[in-house]
Amino acid sequence: RMLLQNQLNQDLIRNLGTRYEIVHPIQISQYWSKGVSTRDSSVDGRITHLQKTSFVIDTFGYKLHLDLELNTNLFAPTFVQLIYSEEELPIAIKELPENCFYQATIRNYPDGTAAFYTCSGVRGIILLDGKMFFLQPLHGNLSETHPHLLYHVAQDELLKCDNTEIVESLAENMLHVQPNEDVALREKFVEVALVLDQSLIEKYSSIQEAITTSIEMINYADMIFKPLNTSLSLVYGELWAKNRIEITNNISSTLKNFKEYAAQRMSRFSIDTAHLLSGSDFNDEQNGIAFLDSVCTANGVSLTKVNNIFLPYISANILAHLIGHNLGMKHDHKHCNCSGHSNCIMANNVPHYESILFSDCSIRDYFQTLNKGFGACLFNMPTLRKAVCGNGIVEESEECDCGTMEECMKLDPCCDPATCKLIMHAECSVGPCCKNCKLLSPDHLCRSSRGECDIPEFCDGKIGQCPEDLFKRNGAVCSSGLGYCFEGLCPVLRNQCQDIWGGDSKFASRSCFERLNILGTPNGNCGFDDKSEIQKCAIENVYCGALQCSEGEKAPVSSETLPINFVVYKMNADGAIHECKALTLSLFDKKHGIIKEGTKCGYKKLCLNHTCTKIRDIVHGKCPHEDIQNTCSSHGVCTNKNTCVCEEGWKGDDCGIVDEEWKLGKGSAGYHDSSEDSNINPHLGNTELKLSPKLAFTVLVSSVIVGLTLVIIVLLFLFYRNPEPPKKVKKSERGKRGH
Repeated sequence: RMLLQNQLNQDLIRNLGTRYEIVHPIQISQYWSKGVSTRDSSVDGRITHLQKTSFVIDTFGYKLHLDLELNTNLFAPTFVQLIYSEEELPIAIKELPENCFYQATIRNYPDGTAAFYTCSGVRGIILLDGKMFFLQPLHGNLSETHPHLLYHVAQDELLKCDNTEIVESLAENMLHVQPNEDVALREKFVEVALVLDQSLIEKYSSIQEAITTSIEMINYADMIFKPLNTSLSLVYGELWAKNRIEITNNISSTLKNFKEYAAQRMSRFSIDTAHLLSGSDFNDEQNGIAFLDSVCTANGVSLTKVNNIFLPYISANILAHLIGHNLGMKHDHKHCNCSGHSNCIMANNVPHYESILFSDCSIRDYFQTLNKGFGACLFNMPTLRKAVCGNGIVEESEECDCGTMEECMKLDPCCDPATCKLIMHAECSVGPCCKNCKLLSPDHLCRSSRGECDIPEFCDGKIGQCPEDLFKRNGAVCSSGLGYCFEGLCPVLRNQCQDIWGGDSKFASRSCFERLNILGTPNGNCGFDDKSEIQKCAIENVYCGALQCSEGEKAPVSSETLPINFVVYKMNADGAIHECKALTLSLFDKKHGIIKEGTKCGYKKLCLNHTCTKIRDIVHGKCPHEDIQNTCSSHGVCTNKNTCVCEEGWKGDDCGIVDEEWKLGKGSAGYHDSSEDSNINPHLGNTELKLSPKLAFTVLVSSVIVGLTLVIIVLLFLFYRNPEPPKKVKKSERGKRGH
């Protein structure tokens, strides 16, 4: 019951179902000290996981003994992800994700199967006796017993596929394999490209959560294909912060748009089928569509609508169904059968879980496609990455890589698409410091400052890219002494309240922070500890916990995709009524409603991991000439790399050399830091806080008495020091002293 009082777990249960049990998975392994962790070791900085392990779970009358095996074919060695921001060029991530994706069998239940993600607890799906169970780690303080929530997912409705019987194969002629070869026994690999659109990403609390969940879907779909000696292997991924194609409410039109995009942008990668995951709503409640019999061709694309981000495995059933279409599988008819089940994977209305088996009709369609020669690419096992000129990624030995000939003409005429080298007389290829294949001068601004804690960057005259993005060193004073710079920003309590509650809001009184944040509730806390349990604030850390605000709007004005829960308290303290408004911690965003990292919490102190920390404890190293008054020779600012950025007219590593030509030094920002710190607690920066009349009178009388006492002491000192009247001074002498 203690666990279910946790707000995060309440959110989970509210979103995911009603029939549940609290279970405690036990890992049967020689690594008893690992608890439920499957992490094995670290090789070359990469974390590896156990190849095989087992878990025992008692639930819903079952004693389940699960044998897990790591899905080692899930990521192709060439796997690369591109993250497209709203404005900038794509960010390429070539490192393979941490592989903690498992598939499992269940002892004594030959038809039972499961798929899990174990990087943080054990999360996944269990299919048993025609039922679907979802396993999710719980948040709580009983970490030694590893509490998890396991609940039964009811199949409320079947999901519609928009493929119809009149859909014709758009497959192109391919090289034929030998028609009599037994393709069923050969191992096959479907190299998959996975794209997440803007509407889907916005439903998740973070990019990483979106990536993880989508990979879970592929792992589950791969498990469905395993009986056909077929593996799904991720070779490429894209995430769109802004849609790169037109996505309409017509699912067929959207699929065609995606097909054209994939043909233009993904042809240089070794892709057998490309799949778009969307969070958009389509007409007639359609949940997916694909081109039939199209694998290994430019038409090998499909689209899945993700209905519920909390139940990704239901969407994974649709994904497997649609890849089945790409592989030549038609919808099942009434005579098709899969081990006695009426609804198989390729049913027109896709079942959630009744069966994850392909019917005899689907298997026959698939193998006929292979025997006809379509799908020859499936017999190619994903290989190690090699530098490939024309794939749009600058790799070893390449000076540039703009893609195909047509793309280079549009995107980068300075690059030779045949050699991935710069064309003759070109100094650079692309970038804000490159124009018409020539480098811009060193005084050209290539990245503006984002605020008073950021530093503008200028071209260096050597490369086409803008120099490294630098910012003021953490702890520099900002916002007129109300804050300190942290990671290039100036987090101030007042602004954080206004972002949530509107421009008239302010941060609450001291009493709200000191009385509420020490309680350890969803609305008064210091975030989570390393066991994902809501923790109380120590009194010295109350300004690093839940953000307590007052006034402003009645409800939060910030735009967030998830529901926003909040509370408003009225507190009687110091003879006055204080309003305390706070957001409720969210299961899906552990920073939700928490004071931002780096916020000022005292004189020369800022928040770090919910702790009010001295700046000197987090700043390491020194800038040139760093002492009390002479950092960067007083002619520049210190950066996060402990380097100096000089004002105009100065240069050198320590900004101590006069620049005779009055040009900016390399990366110079050309401004002077004049902020001054204030020895005040952050809440005293609120000008609307007033002293009570009684206290104000006491302070006034005390000040008058102290002032009169000081005047009397000074007069007595002067009288005894100069008992005789001062001598007169001649005008000429006074004139001399005045110079």
